[in-house]
Amino acid sequence: MIADVVDLSLACSTQKILHHARLAERGVIARDPMKEAIGLELDMLNILYILLHSSAADLANRATLL
Repeated sequence: MIADVVDLSLACSTQKILHHARLAERGVIARDPMKEAIGLELDMLNILYILLHSSAADLANRATLL
């Protein structure tokens, strides 16, 4: 399940990057590959944070049940 969440997030980020590339080709927005790369890294860090936070909360819930 965790892999599915990461895959879905990566797919959404990739689609966002492709959309921005198409807009840049048409001249709607400025081309900025560094911004896109940093955004992708931040998306992955955010997903990692969410997964770790939910895992910690799950462990805390299990500890209170014992």
